[in-house]
Amino acid sequence: MNKQEFEKRVGLIISGEEYAAIEPSYMALPSSVNKDTFCRQWVENGGIQNLFDRRAEDLAIEKMKNRDLLEQLGELTREIKWLETRRRTLESAVIEKARSLNELARQ
Repeated sequence: MNKQEFEKRVGLIISGEEYAAIEPSYMALPSSVNKDTFCRQWVENGGIQNLFDRRAEDLAIEKMKNRDLLEQLGELTREIKWLETRRRTLESAVIEKARSLNELARQ
């Protein structure tokens, strides 16, 4: 059975990764169990709920990763602002020093 056949039988669109996790269960069954029987049993045994639970867990993990990345972005943004301020300060000091040296050279 391929992914499209499975989706049609259970009435659910799934990812290739999700199908790859389901397919070994089907392949492990005796040849006497047909596709329709497997799909019906998969649904009756909570396959759809388990799939949704895994999706919810995956989503929660992605949200945590996003939150961590946003925090890192904030830290990097603050560091960039500090570095820009430091650069401007040093730039002003160099310009002032150059002016002072030019004035000394004229004397």
